[in-house]
Amino acid sequence: MFVKYNEMKSLLRDSCKGGEGGGWSRFLLPPNSEIEGSSFSMIAENTLNPGASIGYHLHDEDDELFVIIEGEGMYREDNEDYPVAKGDMMLLRKGHQHGLTNTSDVPLRLLAVIAR
Repeated sequence: MFVKYNEMKSLLRDSCKGGEGGGWSRFLLPPNSEIEGSSFSMIAENTLNPGASIGYHLHDEDDELFVIIEGEGMYREDNEDYPVAKGDMMLLRKGHQHGLTNTSDVPLRLLAVIAR
């Protein structure tokens, strides 16, 4: 599967997963996608505006990987906070909770991958 960056669907998002502020998502695979023979159900580049967040939420049916592309923030997993920056990776396993806040004055970009 190959999709050019400028051909991926972009979506302006406010209050992602109940978080604050807004940003953009650019999808290789939109949420809840199904590809025969694959466990991937969403792949996106997300951009959080300064002060924006992905709300703290439970993953009861899937795992999620975050990779920080640029910017800085605070990652929360199972009620523990971790400062994150470019290059950091976070893997959330099924049955756990997480969220992410852009704590800087510039956009925070991350790759988000969900697999079942």
